[in-house]
Amino acid sequence: MATLCEPTTQAEELAIVKCFWREDVVPTQLKFYSCYLEFYRNEMKGLRFGFLEESFLLTRMAAQTHADLRLIVEKLSCLRSSDFSVSFAAIQDLFPNQSHEAIEISLNLALRVWLTLNVRGKSESLTPRSTPVLNWEGDSSTLVNFVNRQFPSAIPPIPPAESWLDSRFSACNLDRHCQVIIEWTNCLADHLHLDPETKHLQVYPFKTCLSDHERVLGTSLSAAQAQGPIFSKTLLQETVWSLNLLFPPGDKDTDIYLRKRGQSFHNGPPFDKQQRPLDLNDYHHWRGRLLQLRLLHNAETRSLRHALTDRRNTLQLYTLWTAIIIFFLTIIFGVISAATGIIQTKATLHTLDVALEALKLQKQQFELDNGAKVVD
Repeated sequence: MATLCEPTTQAEELAIVKCFWREDVVPTQLKFYSCYLEFYRNEMKGLRFGFLEESFLLTRMAAQTHADLRLIVEKLSCLRSSDFSVSFAAIQDLFPNQSHEAIEISLNLALRVWLTLNVRGKSESLTPRSTPVLNWEGDSSTLVNFVNRQFPSAIPPIPPAESWLDSRFSACNLDRHCQVIIEWTNCLADHLHLDPETKHLQVYPFKTCLSDHERVLGTSLSAAQAQGPIFSKTLLQETVWSLNLLFPPGDKDTDIYLRKRGQSFHNGPPFDKQQRPLDLNDYHHWRGRLLQLRLLHNAETRSLRHALTDRRNTLQLYTLWTAIIIFFLTIIFGVISAATGIIQTKATLHTLDVALEALKLQKQQFELDNGAKVVD
């Protein structure tokens, strides 16, 4: 049985996907989970972070194998309508004689890799500063309530004149025209979070996992599902829509953009859900964050370099290029006119010099003729 410090085999990866989402997954479908499985492997590597083995999180955990982790996820799934104390006691029964810290770290890790939420205790500080740290311990709410509380509530409806996104709205155009930098986040609660100062936009890329969570809602795999879904259907649906907004399916620029960044989630399932609603009022959870992006996308371009390639306002773009062409043509014709004037001036001066020289020769000839007459 593979320990958490050992690389995951294909059999282990299949078991993970089957436990978390799909019992019918086959090896050929693991390619659709490559992005998520990379995140899973990185989480396991993080357990061995430190200079000394004694400082590794792995040495302070109750779960030591991938099978242990799956066992905790199965238990938490069945207790999704229970609070932390009940869930903690259930996990403690699975690992008797383990310390409180060992159980807590194992429980938090299970939640992180299952729900892709950054659930950590105070002793687990290995996380990017921009990613929100969530702590379930000491919270009296059930797991379902705790999870759904991490997502933004809907802002009031937006007037129709201001609620529609441009059909060209995409991550490529946000990058090209607004200098937005896409950063991939492993925490679903951090999705679409925009830093207004650095223009770093967090995007959650595990599209296939979202589809699988939603797929589980329509099944009756176990009694756990009868307690209600971990994530609401609207949240899962809207997150897929938002990914379709940022990365339009079938768009060539998007394919190139994602390929350069080593992402392939847009080529995976759900294949039957390619909708990308442009009306922000169709979104409940992500409406506020999408509104921020809309305002940024529609803002005037401040630099000339980006204005020259900004296709959001075609009339403005053509007017700018026409003005630039006229400006350079004016300069070119001005230079030509100046050069022609210089040439003409030189020609006139040369003609004058020739005329003066001829006059001088005539004068000399006249003086010679007059001198000859005097001698006679």
